[in-house]
Amino acid sequence: MHAACTSTAPGTTLSVEVASGELDASSEALVTAGVPCDGGVTVNDIGPLPAETIAVYLRGDRSDILAAYAVIAPVSSLPKG
Repeated sequence: MHAACTSTAPGTTLSVEVASGELDASSEALVTAGVPCDGGVTVNDIGPLPAETIAVYLRGDRSDILAAYAVIAPVSSLPKG
């Protein structure tokens, strides 16, 4: 995972939640990882995911968030943080 966010409030964090994107799948998260909203890039190895459609959600209080993103890809293909 390669993720970052910026916020007007110091100490803000978001959670990146990866869940199955299949229509009949459970809504339970497969993986959850925290991202500090300090403008820095977070690179995490979130482990193997099933070979199926996935959905990526940014969770948490977004009232002070200016920008945020998360990219899920093999760690070897992601730029370093």
